[in-house]
Amino acid sequence: MTKRTECGTSVRVVCVSHFSIDLEIVVIAVVKTGGKQYCVEPGNVVKVEKLDVEPESIVSLTDVLFTSPDAGENVVVKAEVLRHVRNSKIIVFKKRRRHNSRRKNGHRQWQTILRITDISAASTELKGE
Repeated sequence: MTKRTECGTSVRVVCVSHFSIDLEIVVIAVVKTGGKQYCVEPGNVVKVEKLDVEPESIVSLTDVLFTSPDAGENVVVKAEVLRHVRNSKIIVFKKRRRHNSRRKNGHRQWQTILRITDISAASTELKGE
C-alpha cells in the first residue's frame, strides 16, 4: 500500500500490527530519456526508447527532472538493461479521397526494458562527464 504525502514523497506501509506501524520512505524520480518522461522508483520495470547498450549491463540516467526531497541534489538513476524488444505494430494508413489512392504500412519501434536499481546522489566521477 502506497500513500502520497503533500511534499511529493511516497510512503509505503511495510508492516501493520495492532500496536505499531513501520513506515519506509520511497524515493521517486522523474527521468527524461528518448524524448519522454518517466516517473520511477527503485524496483520499477520501464520500457523506454531503444538505448545503444548491451543487455544485462548497468546504465546511468543523468537527466533527472524531479526527485523527492529525501534524495538530495545531483541525482543519478541507475538501471539494469534487461533486454531489447519490439513494440506492438502501429498501422500507418494514408488515403487521398476521390483519387482511388490508398497506402497501408506497418511500423514496429525498438524499445529497451530497464529495471531501476538505485536512485542516489551523483558521485564526483559523474560530475566531470
